[in-house]
Amino acid sequence: MEEKWLGNVSELLYIHTKLMIVDDNPVIGDGDSEIALVVEDGDMIQLTMNGKPCEVARFATTLRHKIFREHLGLIPPQTLDERDATPTSFMRPAPTPNEDETGSQEDALVADPLSAETLALWNDTARKNREIFTEIFRPVPTNLVRDGRLLIDEKSFVTGREWEGLDPTLPIYI
Repeated sequence: MEEKWLGNVSELLYIHTKLMIVDDNPVIGDGDSEIALVVEDGDMIQLTMNGKPCEVARFATTLRHKIFREHLGLIPPQTLDERDATPTSFMRPAPTPNEDETGSQEDALVADPLSAETLALWNDTARKNREIFTEIFRPVPTNLVRDGRLLIDEKSFVTGREWEGLDPTLPIYI
């Protein structure tokens, strides 16, 4: 049976992934299929962790900051404009050093992963993303559904003269 469908489609997707950044212990494999990379970084920088000053390895810290900023939407969109095709330091191969972003305003928001501010930013972003996803896709199962009213918005059904000429076998949402 072939149906016309003009609405949004969503699938529940459960992603299980891990990223472990270890900057002080060697990783010893036991022959399994996992890949390990040991980075010994002697370039230490001063930051705060849980509000207390500490010395941290630059590579592990800047990698964590970049991942946090990417996940939280703090990295501006990167567009390709052929008129201005100047490569950035992040596009160049080693040994070209990358631009230092540790002093940026966005980096300051994620500099201390244990601070109340960073946790609030992380939780607020997750809440907003969940609300947007729920509004657009109305996923089921969800803990938000207490009765059928969340699933059907009566005001969005087309009725009356607007109905004429439409396929009556499909639900219509505006």
